[in-house]
Amino acid sequence: MGFDETVFLTGFPGFIASRLVRQLAKAGARLLLLVQPSFLEQATKELDQIAVSEGRTRDSFRILPGDISEHHLGLTCDPVAGYVQVPCIERCAFGAVKAWTAFAIASNEIANRHRVGLDETIQALAQTAKEMNSKYKETSEAGLALSVALVDC
Repeated sequence: MGFDETVFLTGFPGFIASRLVRQLAKAGARLLLLVQPSFLEQATKELDQIAVSEGRTRDSFRILPGDISEHHLGLTCDPVAGYVQVPCIERCAFGAVKAWTAFAIASNEIANRHRVGLDETIQALAQTAKEMNSKYKETSEAGLALSVALVDC
């Protein structure tokens, strides 16, 4: 059975997600797995075992450290030397999905039932942005930008 899709899963290496990953790997799917940072080592070991047992290369699996309970799934975005890294792109994709979902929900809402108006929300977000430390605003001043040295090829 051929399964030429990339599947995004959370909960790995938990009980249910582990079984899903094994079945999807057997079917030929590529897997993108959001794994809580505290489970990264366990997830890597289990993926290595699944890859061997299912005759797959490790390239078929990608682990993203993150957490579904965090903003933007806990994915970080630290531009390094001005380059936008893959986590930035993935985080933006999740942001776009969330924006679309919010639009779909808002489109079906009854305006006079809203408890917080759009203008109030925008003002609060603007104030939060002003108060946020600039090094956390994707400025290449923190995170990976400080800890990763790029070598020119």
